[in-house]
This record gives sequence, C-alpha cells and structure tokens, in this order.
Amino acid sequence: GYLFSIDPFRKRKRDFNVSSVFAPSTSSGVTDAYLGLKKDTVFRCAYHSGGSERSLADGNNHAVREVASAVPYDFLLILANARRYGGSSYFGGPTVVAIGSAAARYLVIHEFAHAIGGLADEYYLAAADGPALIGQLEPWQPNVTISPERTKWRDLLTAAGPQPTRWNKAAYEKYFADYVRRYNTLREAGAEEVVVEKFMDEERQRQAALLAKNGIERRVGLFEGANGYAKGVFRSEVDCIMFSLQTDYFCAACSAAIELMIDEHCR
Repeated sequence: GYLFSIDPFRKRKRDFNVSSVFAPSTSSGVTDAYLGLKKDTVFRCAYHSGGSERSLADGNNHAVREVASAVPYDFLLILANARRYGGSSYFGGPTVVAIGSAAARYLVIHEFAHAIGGLADEYYLAAADGPALIGQLEPWQPNVTISPERTKWRDLLTAAGPQPTRWNKAAYEKYFADYVRRYNTLREAGAEEVVVEKFMDEERQRQAALLAKNGIERRVGLFEGANGYAKGVFRSEVDCIMFSLQTDYFCAACSAAIELMIDEHCR
C-alpha cells in the first residue's frame, strides 16, 4: 500500500508481482545500541550499520537470500520489526526499513527507490564552506550530475539551462543546519521515539513552507546541492522524495530512472 501510493509506482502497479515470506527468529525486534537492545534474529538486522544511528541494515545476507529463494524475485524489501526511524538500501538491494516507524511510508518509498532505480540521495548536510565536490568524475546515479552542460535529464528541462537554477539555497541551508543540530541533540540525550517523531513532524511542515517559497509550479532544472555535497553537484528539482521527508513526489529525473528500470525488467 505504501509503495503503490505514489507515482511512478502507482501507475505501474500492474507490472509488479509482490510476495511475502516470513522467517521466524529467536528474538523479536532488532539490535539497537541506542536503546541498549541486542537481539538474536535470523537476518541480524541492526542499527548503526553504516556509522549512523539511523542506518538500519541486515547483517546476514546469506540468510536473507536463502529465505527469499522461496519465491522468484528481482528486488527485496525487508520489513524490520522496529519503531525507531531508520533504514538502508543500495542498487539491487536488499532494502531494509523500520516498518513500525511513524515515517514508515516514506522509508519504504525512499529506500526502495534506491534499490530499483539506482538513485542517489539528493539531500546534503549544509555547511558554510561546503562540503564541495572535488574532482571531475560524473556520478553514475541517474538523478545527480556535476555536468550542467551535459545533464542526464536535459530532455526534461523546463528551466533555462545549462546555468544552475536559482532557489532559496542559503535560507534552506541555514534552516537545515539548525534542524540537524537539534535532531542530534535529541538523539544524544536519548530522547524517546515519540519525542523525536513529534519534532520531525513539526519540522516537515516548516521545511515544506520554506521550499514552497520557490513557487508552486514544479520546474526541472539544475539545482545545486545533492548526493551529500552542498556545492558542485546538481539535482533536477528543488524538492523530491530523495531530497526531503515532507515531499510526496519524485523529481523528474528520479521518476524517469525508476520507469526505465521497470521497463528493463518487464518489457
């Protein structure tokens, strides 16, 4: 229901077959150092898998593939029995999400898009001096680029190119840097998840209002800031599910990439 609630997955629903497979574990839940939990589970799902407190991944890929072999599959989505916000994914998967999170719908859609579309994260940590991309190697992901003159989504452009598209980048970065600081403060204090969820929900509304100042009409251009870098890397629209939690759509580049992969598997 979460996955097919949004395009392009919604309009391509008939191209998917979905099967569920259950594997019992000795313990219920996932391992989470933040909550002081150590669980004995078949997939060994655990937080802090990539050095981040909210990175939730499986720790036994052999078991994952063995269980999944019960049915034919192209992509895997692991619904981890956890409430604390978290997930992870990579191109080809598997995708792991905390299905008990208040943001479970977003996590399913965002993380699965990484797996099927090979998409990069479009968000970045704002800082006064960057981080800026160093080097000239074009990212392989279809939704980010360092080459405005040869952008991957040039056929979709609605804003004048190849110049970077203007948006309220400075105001956003000031806000987002403060958001990250306050989020980290809550986590470092060991705040309960209900407190963190309330904070994130309130901030989603503020972020939506801030990005809405760029205009209601969606523009496809070259918006600087993506793939973890504040400078030198561009995304196709000011907002996207791969950029922020409050968004309810994929940008043009992401949508095109997801549809292309669906076509590759179905036609």
